[in-house]
Amino acid sequence: MNFLKRTLTAFVLLTIFFLVIQFMPLLGFFIVLQILILVSLFEFYNLFSVKKIYPHKTL
Repeated sequence: MNFLKRTLTAFVLLTIFFLVIQFMPLLGFFIVLQILILVSLFEFYNLFSVKKIYPHKTL
């Protein structure tokens, strides 16, 4: 069930991302891309903090 849920979620999000790439103006695409990057980084740091591994967060 977990694999099916992840697959359906990926399909929906990839479809939305494809539509954003095709039809949004450049500024909208930039904003969506920045949100995607921030969410990905948040997930990355949460996954590592569970295992007590703390990568550097400074930019």
